Amino acid sequence: SSEDQSTWRSSSLLTTPAATYLVAVIAQRSASQDVKVGFRLIRGADGTVTIRPWRLVEVRVSTDPSPPVVGDNILRVRIVDAGGKSVEGATGRATLEHPSSGQSTPEFDLTQGDTGDGSLISKISFERAGAWRVIVRVRIPGEPDALLDTSLDVNE
Repeated sequence: SSEDQSTWRSSSLLTTPAATYLVAVIAQRSASQDVKVGFRLIRGADGTVTIRPWRLVEVRVSTDPSPPVVGDNILRVRIVDAGGKSVEGATGRATLEHPSSGQSTPEFDLTQGDTGDGSLISKISFERAGAWRVIVRVRIPGEPDALLDTSLDVNE
């Protein structure tokens, strides 16, 4: 067709409830880095739709030691933008759950680390080996919260 291939069109009605939706688009390219963009789609109660830019962020979790072990560890959370640069000024909270035993920790604060890359850190302790669920909520001033729900395999 002669229509521009980079334009997406929809002729169906937007039937979602009035709310704000965060939309992330990642265009995977084979010859260079992927293109990542985000926007907020705001649907008003009156049916209006507003689209505004939104900064994409990625929440990355690591531990020291890696892989984590039963006992004391350091949980490190790094927040980066779509270009891979550290996002400054973020705060975070996390919780740990061991699904097979039902054990969980109260939510705890992550504090600024001294790594120079904007990482948030916390000392954590795993009481048993196995799969642990890690839920991290990151707050960036002026942005919606970012939530990461992932798992870690803890060794003896």
